[in-house]
Amino acid sequence: MVRRFSRNTKLVNRSDEPLKVAVTVDRTFVKDDGCLIIQPGEHRYICYADLGIEYNGGRLVEVLFYLGDRQTKPILTSQIRDHEKIIFSKHDDGTIDHDLIKGSMVNMNGIVISMKGAVKKIKSLLM
Repeated sequence: MVRRFSRNTKLVNRSDEPLKVAVTVDRTFVKDDGCLIIQPGEHRYICYADLGIEYNGGRLVEVLFYLGDRQTKPILTSQIRDHEKIIFSKHDDGTIDHDLIKGSMVNMNGIVISMKGAVKKIKSLLM
């Protein structure tokens, strides 16, 4: 879900396995049912409020990403905040990787993302 007054990062799953996003605070999982799961070929938007980072100032917050049952390379919370898009992929040899894509702050704004989605829906209705 896009938060309208926040900076949002698009997570894209280009693998053939579900992508699980889990958050730990001081090395303890926040809550297992609160994990975000992105199905293969789909995407979701996340922001700091989704991760609980703003409520845990001064505490170690880690965001962990899993493709299937394997953990990807760590991604810093500041990298999540500073990049418009993070693309997760699985290569033919079985290795998993992610690409961090910079973008403009305007494109990361929740209101802009919501407006783009509304325009796409209107266009599809008119076609």
